[in-house]
Amino acid sequence: MKSETILRRIAKSLDRRAPGRSGPKYLSLRDAILAAIESGDWAPGQKLPPETAFAQEMPVSLGTVQRALQTLAVDGVVDRRHRDGTYVTELPILDEISILRFVGKDSGSLLPVYTKVLDIARTRENGPWSRLMPAEDSFVRITRLINVNLEFKVYNRVYLPAGRFDGLLKWSTQELDGVGIFHILSTQFNAPLLRTVQLLQVLALSAPICAAIGVPAGTVGAKWDVEAYSYRGLPIAHHQNYLPPNDSRLEIRER
Repeated sequence: MKSETILRRIAKSLDRRAPGRSGPKYLSLRDAILAAIESGDWAPGQKLPPETAFAQEMPVSLGTVQRALQTLAVDGVVDRRHRDGTYVTELPILDEISILRFVGKDSGSLLPVYTKVLDIARTRENGPWSRLMPAEDSFVRITRLINVNLEFKVYNRVYLPAGRFDGLLKWSTQELDGVGIFHILSTQFNAPLLRTVQLLQVLALSAPICAAIGVPAGTVGAKWDVEAYSYRGLPIAHHQNYLPPNDSRLEIRER
């Protein structure tokens, strides 16, 4: 889609602001530009139109345009380059190893991981994911076994808001095997991972999980929750990982 068309659409959205709506204009423009980026109108690495083009098409001043773009730059969404222009920030596309970072006891290097999808379904069950995303009434749940260096297995469940990611339900389990969830969210849904919150808890693993990962019933392991956030600081996924005892070190990095 041409930038002129995108600018006109953004201008119309600003014109349709509810009468008497409070809030600075630069924030409304920021949200409209971000919505265009989220929808894929401007891809990572793509140059945005000049500030003057925004000002000519929008019912706002050049100063408002500059402030909106600067706010997006502070949030890491765009990159403003001196005497060059503004670009959509190119973020590294994450695969599973970007989160599941197990370090070998002897080698000190990251261990390879292999994912196998057991099930993908829509669910209305409640849990930490529904508290994280309370506006959602259903979720896409992906259940996987993650084999770490062929030494031990991690039981993994990912919950994603169905309102945005129900397209994943069209994928077969075979298509999702070996593919990082964050990679899919970034490349297929334009929802890059920008921040995580991670929680680790030691507990006795349930009998079904013990059976799935091949350890004796009642084994004490760890539950590792990862909350994933994208643009606007909105949560896009909740990962639950159940880890058995092992000799590897888990490297947790806050993104």
